[in-house]
Amino acid sequence: LKEPVELLLRHYQDVVIQVAQKLNKKVMPVQFFGADTRVYLENYKDLFSTFVHIFRNAVDHGLEPSEEREMMGKDPAGKIQVTAAAFHDANGRWLRIKVQDDGGGIDPGRIRSKLSGKYPDDRLAQMTDGDIIQHIFDSGLSTKDQIGEFSGRGIGLNAVLVEAQKLGGRAWVESQVGQGTTFIIEVPDLSRVVSL
Repeated sequence: LKEPVELLLRHYQDVVIQVAQKLNKKVMPVQFFGADTRVYLENYKDLFSTFVHIFRNAVDHGLEPSEEREMMGKDPAGKIQVTAAAFHDANGRWLRIKVQDDGGGIDPGRIRSKLSGKYPDDRLAQMTDGDIIQHIFDSGLSTKDQIGEFSGRGIGLNAVLVEAQKLGGRAWVESQVGQGTTFIIEVPDLSRVVSL
């Protein structure tokens, strides 16, 4: 009954192309690694459906316009890659999905300024940049100043975190300014069909 995760991920290639065309950005075909990793797909449909926000975010927020990329010495076409893998730890078997772009990264300073009204200054000062950027999963937070077709509403990424947690997993982000962003989702490998 197990099927490759590719069956729930491949269509995001079309999402990336559509968003890139509307934003007049260049993007290479999405690269998939480990897409033949097999799981009971029915258990992950709700989680994987939220990934649309990650892919839109990668193109809209992450990838820079081609002219800007060329000035930085990057390929004018942005790159997005997806890696799926199963692994074991003391708590059992897990599924890990990574979605990585080579865009401009997340600026912790912009997130800090957005959070300044929500948290006391002394608490913000104690947070590392790594802690700060996790707040992109906050409901209602957006780093866009204007609402566009694909982002700026402060919705989306929170859904990824919520669905991962529902399955007993987690989601987080790693990023370097100027180099790119990686979303990482780890959930238990549910070894039976639970959503009957």
